[in-house]
Amino acid sequence: MNRCFQYSIVKICVLCAMSSCAAFAQDTPPPPTETYGLDADGSILQWVRYTPDGTGPWPAVILIHGGEFRGGGPELCAQAGLDLSAAGYLCLAITYRLDEKLILGQPAIFHGRRTGVAGPTPDIHDQSDDVQTAIRAARADPNCNGKVYGVGGSAGGCHVLFAAVTGTLGDDKPDAAVGLSGSYDGTDFPDGTTTISPFKFDWLTYVNVPVVPDPPPSSIDSIKNASPAWQSISDVPPILLVASQNDPMPSNQIPDMVSALQNAGVPAFTDWPVLSDYQKNVNPGNAHSFFNWLMPVASDSAELVRDEVIAFFDSI
Repeated sequence: MNRCFQYSIVKICVLCAMSSCAAFAQDTPPPPTETYGLDADGSILQWVRYTPDGTGPWPAVILIHGGEFRGGGPELCAQAGLDLSAAGYLCLAITYRLDEKLILGQPAIFHGRRTGVAGPTPDIHDQSDDVQTAIRAARADPNCNGKVYGVGGSAGGCHVLFAAVTGTLGDDKPDAAVGLSGSYDGTDFPDGTTTISPFKFDWLTYVNVPVVPDPPPSSIDSIKNASPAWQSISDVPPILLVASQNDPMPSNQIPDMVSALQNAGVPAFTDWPVLSDYQKNVNPGNAHSFFNWLMPVASDSAELVRDEVIAFFDSI
């Protein structure tokens, strides 16, 4: 797989999200964009709010876009926001600090280092910190009933699982987490035959260390510090992991995360169609991240990943 293919997947997702927004705009005003937090470095954190019909409060769902830790935006989650709000969930598609294509108000350098990165020291997790800020803000929102779930795609899948295994219950830990093509173990991306693996490139850039084919142990430690599968896991909320059969995200990522969770004492994961607190599904095709949203969960099924996610949240 090459980087051009990765970017083509992102472009497809953007086009699909834009068409969804365009269709939505013909009938009703676009959902509002609001500020949910301000970082010490001056970054302005925003979310796009999708409000259900009727009177709340409702459970909230944080939607976390992907984009290789350095691109993307809430438009990638537009269809999920529309569908989940129609199902009775207050949806908040968030921005968070990015390490290359900077978000509104974000400086490129803060305290002598790049913003939007994790590392190289263990105490720096800009993007995951922003996700946990969003969880707290959603929980405190007057239209939220106190329950906050999370759905993340690709890099966003990394962030929602990181919050699920490291946060504090009732505060910055989601009450349930869904990863769509998530990147969970940044150490498990072997190089290709001629070039460095694109996903390893993304991780080394994200953790702010030199991009080289054979990173030194200190760089690997930085990747572990930012990988959900390498955290000290406790108080695990319900989790659903989704990918496609030919997903650009390497297929080892779900088994890596499942293994880490089971080593921490989480019960065995079930495969679709068995619903449980800990489940996974590999659907047909080659969709990636939120582009899985409208894909069937199986080749002979009319049920979509969207329906699986809604059923998962409804069961909690």
